[in-house]
Amino acid sequence: MTKVKLKTIVRKEYNPTVIGKWAEIVEFPGTRVNTITNELLAISLNVFLGSKDDFKKFLTSTYDYKDFGSKAYQAVFVCFEFEDRKWNWINIPQMEFTAEDYGLFVHELHHFVHISLQNCGHRHDLDSSEELYASTQGWFMEMAMRAFAQLRIAGLKTKRKTKN
Repeated sequence: MTKVKLKTIVRKEYNPTVIGKWAEIVEFPGTRVNTITNELLAISLNVFLGSKDDFKKFLTSTYDYKDFGSKAYQAVFVCFEFEDRKWNWINIPQMEFTAEDYGLFVHELHHFVHISLQNCGHRHDLDSSEELYASTQGWFMEMAMRAFAQLRIAGLKTKRKTKN
């Protein structure tokens, strides 16, 4: 297991206990990472903005995580336990605020909300209300878009690699 070094790249914050500071993982230049925390529900989402290859290398070297399932994903959510703590990560290769980027992110965010609330003891079934799930997803989406807007304003975007 390797400890990684983070270099803060955006210092302005929406709220330091809700949206963390964007950072670059020094060992993976060009990546962007941030943590969004809902203290009321006691769940956090780590966002990794960068290539899936860098994401896999990062998780493997930092957490010894290797269970990525499909090799053909465009974005992915992973959840695992490491050192008695739940870790939730979404990897999205870019956020250029296109319909495709929003769609990819919301898809993975749905998985995160569903699994995180189940891990907290909430069950989503036909007899229960969907309101907790819907409002949690809406809250995390709003905070994520605020976080991505910070990067956009700062001009610190990760672009998708083009194939020649």
